[in-house]
Amino acid sequence: MLQKSFVVIVAALALSAPLCAQAQGQAPAQGQAQGRRQGQAAGQQAQGQPAAQAPAQAAGQAQAAGQAQGQRQAAPRPDPHRIDMFFCDWRESMPHQTHGGLIERDILTKGDPRNPTQRCAVLVGENHLSYATLVARGGIAPMKLDGEQEVFYVVEGKGTVTSGGQTTELYDGMAVFAPAGVEFSMKNTGDQDLNMYIINEPVAAPFQPITKILTKDVNLAPIASTTGHWVHIVKNIWGPADGLAHFRCITVAIDPMNVPERHAHGFGSEEVWLSIKGKSLVQLGTQLRWQGPGQGYLAPPGEPETAASVAAGLTFPHVNINPGTEQVRFLYFQTQGNRPAQGAPGAPAAPAAPPAR
Repeated sequence: MLQKSFVVIVAALALSAPLCAQAQGQAPAQGQAQGRRQGQAAGQQAQGQPAAQAPAQAAGQAQAAGQAQGQRQAAPRPDPHRIDMFFCDWRESMPHQTHGGLIERDILTKGDPRNPTQRCAVLVGENHLSYATLVARGGIAPMKLDGEQEVFYVVEGKGTVTSGGQTTELYDGMAVFAPAGVEFSMKNTGDQDLNMYIINEPVAAPFQPITKILTKDVNLAPIASTTGHWVHIVKNIWGPADGLAHFRCITVAIDPMNVPERHAHGFGSEEVWLSIKGKSLVQLGTQLRWQGPGQGYLAPPGEPETAASVAAGLTFPHVNINPGTEQVRFLYFQTQGNRPAQGAPGAPAAPAAPPAR
């Protein structure tokens, strides 16, 4: 009931704002037009022209002004259906086997965010974001990733990951970073499926990956910030300083009845929001969507958010709102620049343009 009331209020405010603005704009415009007609008629009479010609001239001027206004309003607007090219759910994907034992379902894959032609194929910097299942008592034999690296984030079940003679327990909130060329194996030690999300990134020479598996219990990680975009509660997982090639990965929580700052991203930025707990209301451009666990989106790229770009429909602001009574949580990643060739920990990331397609 609370969520429905919130949506009704948001919709009412969204509808009332343009109506009020229109009503406020019409009154001065009508007064100005009436004053111009009276002034034109008086001027024409003073010059010996019939007053009856004034309304015809005023009508012609009004028509020309209307045409000019119509031309200004003809600027392209965000296509509501285009938003759904960026907003995807693993439940809508076909399963496929990977890693010799995982069943993966894609959420977002590589494509062209400027002109997407296939739904969910919008990533430039990363290969894919997916949902994966390791069945009860199943396992992945020792393997290495070639030309790619992966971050696993577990959300259900129990298991283990083993690498370099060390074994770590897996459960909800555990993250695993598997660098390129490092051997690892994984087991499901329970009677329920071991479910996780995977972020896969490409790597190529001269990038030098780190030489060991990393694991982290994000449940125990310290809170890094509570003020990002006003109310984001952030926990850091890993970034380029830890061995990732292109992106940083964090979790973001939003407390009940909180509205973060709306913002937009230009071309070249790649910011992905994957819901892992709770249900939120997300604004993408001109559209609202409910987002629950397993649904993720790439913030649609566009022009920087200025009055002109908004008026022309060239920017796509986004924000996740929590209208509920429980905290919501997201797995978030943002593409960074490539690290230096030596891959030295802590080296600053340089901005990188998306590769030509």
